[in-house]
Amino acid sequence: MTPTGLSKKFDGGDGYTGYVANYPADVPARGKGAPELTAEQRHRSTLFSVFPCHVASQSASLLVSLCLLPEGPEAVRVRWTASVYADDFSDEEIAERITLWSDVNAEDRAKLEATQKGFRSRFAADGPLAPGDMEGTIADFHRYLGAKLAP
Repeated sequence: MTPTGLSKKFDGGDGYTGYVANYPADVPARGKGAPELTAEQRHRSTLFSVFPCHVASQSASLLVSLCLLPEGPEAVRVRWTASVYADDFSDEEIAERITLWSDVNAEDRAKLEATQKGFRSRFAADGPLAPGDMEGTIADFHRYLGAKLAP
């Protein structure tokens, strides 16, 4: 749903990172939102992370936030919330968004669990991260961890 090639990372700071997910012209706006928003702002989402455990996706009319709570080296609990702007969505549309985000989270979980399993393989090799607009947020998190773990 979010074309990686249209995403642009913004400068992270001490304890946060993020990127703007731009959508193709043929995809509808992400909601009406506040009257002050430009057409461009209504047609994108901003995804950001506040380290170490919070991730959020914000569009004109919807904010979805996730809190990742590690329960050990092999498990993490995820709590998430959704907030809508004013009366931009009907009850039916809110239910549809909750279903969509439940599906997105389930897909992400399956992919992340498979990736984690792969990392434990004796055949897994270290390698560089992709360019900044694709994996720059991961690099920001690595820098954050490095600074917090440094003696």
